[in-house]
Amino acid sequence: MALVMLSIASYRDLKYREVDPWYWIIFGVISIPIYLLGLGRESMITYTLYSLIAPGITLLLALTGFIGFADFFALLILVFLIPKPFPDNLLPPTLVILILSNVILLITVLPFVISSIRYYGLIRSSCGSFLRTLVILSTGFPMRVREYLRKNWFVFPLVYSIEEGSEIKRICRTSFDVSEDPKDLRNKVREFVEKYSSYEEEIIIVTWGAPLILYIFIATLLYPFVAGYVESLLRSLVNLFI
Repeated sequence: MALVMLSIASYRDLKYREVDPWYWIIFGVISIPIYLLGLGRESMITYTLYSLIAPGITLLLALTGFIGFADFFALLILVFLIPKPFPDNLLPPTLVILILSNVILLITVLPFVISSIRYYGLIRSSCGSFLRTLVILSTGFPMRVREYLRKNWFVFPLVYSIEEGSEIKRICRTSFDVSEDPKDLRNKVREFVEKYSSYEEEIIIVTWGAPLILYIFIATLLYPFVAGYVESLLRSLVNLFI
């Protein structure tokens, strides 16, 4: 049931960049009897409480505008659809799924991030602060303006130019609001290019509005096969620093 829910949600997130709240309500209602059928053991309730850590983290990120609330609802319902780990594991499933989904995301975007290192000078001159430059190097990747306008990607410019009055100003921002409509900003850039055609060849730094539900789906799909390895790795890291 968890995979069915996440596969449909991933499709809608990729196509429309939003998932109707009613979708989560429906699956939330479905998850309740599934969870209740498994009640009867104290350890299950304990794991349920521990499993709330993962959606709690995503809720904080959603409230601060870093991710959408759909990711929070997805993990919250997973708490009740997958309340306990496999017998040989200890970590709550949702926590492992959250960790695994972020690892998959990191692997996906890492090649793009590496490609932005050669534009360190451009970013530093636009942003000034070394810390802001480091954040953008860690989250963004370079793209020519013409490519940005041609491809209908869900990317958000971090370092780019705009016109303010009679001056051209270089914008540097380290994040974006998930409520932004990428089409609106793309239209503003297109208007700027129509006025200054040479800007079409300029390099800007963008970040991907990653469809996190897709990564949660992939992580849930892999969970039965890699949960033990993830837990062993975390245990080794803890022992290393303690």
